[in-house]
Order: sequence, then structure tokens, then C-alpha cells
Amino acid sequence: MPVRRPRLFCELCCGSAAVTLKLLGGRYAVPPISYMGSKRGYAHAILWAMGLRQGQGADRVLLCDAGPWGHVWGVLADRERCLEVASIIRCWKDEDPRQLWERLREEHRGEWDGWTAERVAGWCFDVANAHGGTGGWKVVPLDRPHTDANLSAATIATRIESVAAWLTTGAWCYRQGDQDSGGGCTPDRRHTATATATATAKCADRLDGVKVIPGSAADIEPPDDCDGVFVYMDPPYLNTTGYAAELPREDVLAIARKWSDAGAVVCISEAVPLPLEGWHHLEITSTRQGQKRTFSKQQREWLTMNREPAWRPQIQTELFA
Repeated sequence: MPVRRPRLFCELCCGSAAVTLKLLGGRYAVPPISYMGSKRGYAHAILWAMGLRQGQGADRVLLCDAGPWGHVWGVLADRERCLEVASIIRCWKDEDPRQLWERLREEHRGEWDGWTAERVAGWCFDVANAHGGTGGWKVVPLDRPHTDANLSAATIATRIESVAAWLTTGAWCYRQGDQDSGGGCTPDRRHTATATATATAKCADRLDGVKVIPGSAADIEPPDDCDGVFVYMDPPYLNTTGYAAELPREDVLAIARKWSDAGAVVCISEAVPLPLEGWHHLEITSTRQGQKRTFSKQQREWLTMNREPAWRPQIQTELFA
């Protein structure tokens, strides 16, 4: 059975914060852009294993990342600045896609005075249109149907507008069969209609606050009272493609023990079970939603938890075993 709404949900090494967004926004809550290593396809299984559910919400949220996302979320977690980012991206609808990308790329090479809304808008567009992570770029015309690998500016802006609502309300308010709870919006429109995200702000439980820390998860100390505190950690996987900021395995284990000793529920993603004595291991590779990782050397997904998993995926046996 799912536990009560978290008093504090921490996503350390958060990246695009796919698990937090799924907790706050429900089934259709997705990161504003696709990103290497995102847990979008596993977010539902991770929450279930922790005893949580999609759209359950949280009283407070803490996001931490030592890479660019730590600064990006510092802007997107502020509703007004988040909507400003979306507005900036929408203003690019009449620009030539190739010229737009070249302009943004040149601007990113210059010096910036902090992470402004303009910088976040440009960074999101650039990363969303990165082609295969090989250093080349694939620019998508703004009127062309998008895929998760290359998002149009309009789609990025819509997702960012939805993020503003999810981080403000803290839970998706729609209940199946109850039109009054979702602003009269039908389920099939929830993930595409910006108006729906706006409607949720009127009737969903609200967050006390979203705190963003740009830096190492090792520098964060647990609160004195960790009752109702859940910690999800998605560190750089050992012996895989490097991230902008590295976190050695010994540091990952030390961080996990620190939060566990303080009384928090802790869950860590990795390609292998982590060597933490007395902890529990759960493979969720088969639960991935969306495109499978056939292109990746890292095709297995394990959770290491300091509590017995509240849910386990069904094991499918071979017909002629």
C-alpha cells in the first residue's frame, strides 16, 4: 500500500528530475527536454518501489545537481521565471531553425552573468536538439512533428509551462471520473493542453516550497527529523559515459548511509546492485516505459534501497522453460 504524502522528497543528482515530476504531476508529467540518463522511463517503478505513487505530491521538494541542471532548476522552480523561459522560447517561432541554433551556440560560448531566463531558454533548446550525443546537431523546424529525441520549440515551451504548474501545486488534481477535479479537461488532453496545467493550480495540494541546490550532493546534510523524508539518488553510473560532474562510488555510498542513518527512506539507481550491507536490491529493467535502451551499453537498471521494496515487478517465465 502506498505510504502517506512525503513531508520532504529529495532528488539528489537530479538531472532532469523525472522522478520528482512524476511524483508531483502524475502519469503525464515529463521533463521539459530529453536528457542522457533520464529516469523518465523508470520513474513510475521507482516511485512504486519506494511506496509512493504518481501524482501523490509532496509537502516540500529538494533538488540537487552539480551540473547545469542545478542552475536550470534554480530558474524553473520559480514560477514567474519559469513562465518567462517558456515565453522566450515561444518568441523564436518565426526564426530560421538553423540560424537560431547557430546564434544560441555562439551565445553559449560567451561569458554569462549567472543563469538568467534567457540562458536557460537557450540551453534547453540546444540540449533538446542535440543529435545522438555525438557532437553533431539536428535542428528541427518549429512546425515539424517532434519526437522525444528532438523537440520543437513549441513543445519545449509547453512542457516548461506545465513544469511551472507541477512545481507550484505539488500534485495532479485530476481524479478519474471526476471532471470537477481537473478543470473539466478530459484525460486524453491532460498531457498536451497548457490550460490543464493552469487548472491544476486552482485545486491541487500546494507545495510549501521547492529548494534547489546547485552543487554536490555530498555537501547536503539531512534534517534533524527525517520522518516522512524520501531520498532518491541517481548518481553517474560507474564505467559509463561521463557527466558534467562526477561523483565517486565511495561518495555515493557515504551519502546513502548518511541519509539512511538519519532516518530517511533512501533509494539509489545504478546499473548494478550497490554494496551496502543489509540493504535491498531490486532489478527494474523490464519495467521501462517507452524506447528501450538497445543503443546503450548500460541496459540494466537496479535499485538499492534501505527499506524492503513496497512493490516488485512481475517475473515473466519462458513458455518452454
